[in-house]
Amino acid sequence: MELKILQINLHHSKAATANLVYLMESRQYDVALIQEPWVVRGNIKGLHSKELLLYKSNLDSQNSNPRTCIVAKKQFNLFLLTTYSNIDQTTVKLERDGLPMFILSSTYMPYDSTEGPPADITETLVSFATNRGNTPTFVTKTREEVLDITLTSNSDTCQLEQCKVLDEISFSDHRLIEFYVPDAAQHNKPFRNNRRTDWHVFNREIVKNISHFNIDNNLNTNGLDKLTEEFTGILRDALDKRCPLITAAKKNNEPPCWTVELTNIRKETRKLFNLAKRTRAESDWESYKTSQRKFKTETQRAKRSSWRYFCSTIECTNHSARLRRILSKTNTSIGSLKGLIIDGQNPVKTV
Repeated sequence: MELKILQINLHHSKAATANLVYLMESRQYDVALIQEPWVVRGNIKGLHSKELLLYKSNLDSQNSNPRTCIVAKKQFNLFLLTTYSNIDQTTVKLERDGLPMFILSSTYMPYDSTEGPPADITETLVSFATNRGNTPTFVTKTREEVLDITLTSNSDTCQLEQCKVLDEISFSDHRLIEFYVPDAAQHNKPFRNNRRTDWHVFNREIVKNISHFNIDNNLNTNGLDKLTEEFTGILRDALDKRCPLITAAKKNNEPPCWTVELTNIRKETRKLFNLAKRTRAESDWESYKTSQRKFKTETQRAKRSSWRYFCSTIECTNHSARLRRILSKTNTSIGSLKGLIIDGQNPVKTV
C-alpha cells in the first residue's frame, strides 16, 4: 500500500495548521512533514486530533520552540528516533512486518544561520533531491522562490513517486508538496469487532453444534486431539458467523469543528490566491490577505463552538473523565468555557 505524504512549512500560522488537519483527514493523507509549526509556550498547537498522532523532539523544548514535527495517522507503527531528533529535526521510523525499516525526517535549515552548509554537503544534498522543475514553493507578493526540497536515498526500497507542488491553498507563504512512497505501508489487517457480536446467538450456535458429541471416557491421546480440533472448529465457525473478520475502510472525515462556512471561505481564498499570484496586483494581494484573516477568525470561532458543544453534552462519568484528561495534558486555557451554560449556570464561575 502506498504512503501518501505532505510536506509543508506552516510559518507558525493558525490558519495553515487548521487547513493541514482538514487535508489530512478529508483527503486521506497518511503523513505530514512539517516545518515551523504553530507553537505556544514551547508546545505545538492545532495538530492534535482523534485520527492523528504528533511526533516531536522534547530536547530543549523549555529553552527554545520546536521548529519541526511529524503528524501521521494512528494506524501506522511509527516510532520517534530520539537520537536523530532535535528542535530543528524530527525523525521517525516506520516498522513493517517482513519489510525493511523505513525512515522519515522533517528538517528545518535556519535561514538566519551565520554560516551556510559546506559546498560538498550542499552538492550531496542536491544530488539526492527529488524535486524537479522550477515551480516555486515559496510565494509572496514580492517574490517567488524554490526553498523547500525533498530528499531521498538511492536505495531501491525507497523510491518516491509523483513528487509535485500542489495548487491547493496552504494559508502559508510556503506551498504544499505532495509525494507517494509505493509499497511503504502494509494493508490494513482484518479484525473482529467484538462489540457488535451477539453473544447469546453465538452460545446457541455452539450448543447446537456440540449436541452430537459423544465423549468416551476411555479416549486415548489421538482421540482427545481429534475431539479438541472438532470443538475448536465449532468455536471458529460460530465466531465467523456472528463476528466475521472485517477490514477498516478509509473514511473521508472532516475535523469535528469543520463547518460549511469554512469550506466556502477556503474555496474563495484559493481563488483569490490564484488571482493574486497571476496578476501580482497590490489590490488582489490585499483581498487574498483579507480572506485569509477571515478564515483564521472563522476557524477560531468554529473551534470554540465545537468545544462548547462537547462540554455541554457531557452526561456521564466517562465523558467528564475524558474532559479532565484533556485539560490536564497541557497548560490548557479554560477561556473557551466562559460562554458555556450547563443547568443554568457557568461551570467556570462555579469552580
